[in-house]
Amino acid sequence: IRWDLDRMDRAICENEDLGFVKLLFSKKSTRLHGATVVCSRAGEIMQELAVAIASETSIKQLALVMHAYPTFSFALQEMAGDIYMEKLTTGCVGCLVAAFKTK
Repeated sequence: IRWDLDRMDRAICENEDLGFVKLLFSKKSTRLHGATVVCSRAGEIMQELAVAIASETSIKQLALVMHAYPTFSFALQEMAGDIYMEKLTTGCVGCLVAAFKTK
């Protein structure tokens, strides 16, 4: 999944919305395997990603970690949340979630 910086509140506030963050993960296990960060604040974001990759963090775990707002790294929580919600609402699991949601 790729997010352009113009979706990140802090980047917009700082007028540094050129660049992107891309996460590479296993769709089956949702383990984070790699990332690309292209922006002036890449160091702020890459530290957390390096730890997440080394510790085999899942997208769900990344989504549940509290992040300060507004920061560049808060976008990681938003990205992970989007990926996790997509996984919850598609396929067999999505059918179950939809069934419980309507009751």
